[in-house]
Amino acid sequence: MDRQGFVQIGKYRSCVRQIELGCVQGSILGPFLFNVYTSKLERIKSPWHVLTYADDAYVTIVNDGLHGLINDFETTMSKHGVQPTKN
Repeated sequence: MDRQGFVQIGKYRSCVRQIELGCVQGSILGPFLFNVYTSKLERIKSPWHVLTYADDAYVTIVNDGLHGLINDFETTMSKHGVQPTKN
């Protein structure tokens, strides 16, 4: 498959990466695999809260200031092997 993806939050955008694994939206295995992959997110010790519904997952991080919020975000994402790039 020739699929690519990236994450953008405000003016910050991750690098574009090739998507080599996963199910396309609407597949029969999609809902099952979503539950398998996201079930452990809530157990990870981090400053974030995970909300899941249907086939969506939302991550929220609460902090008193922008600097602390950015630091918490970058620390948590680096634990998962994701390094955001600033464009």
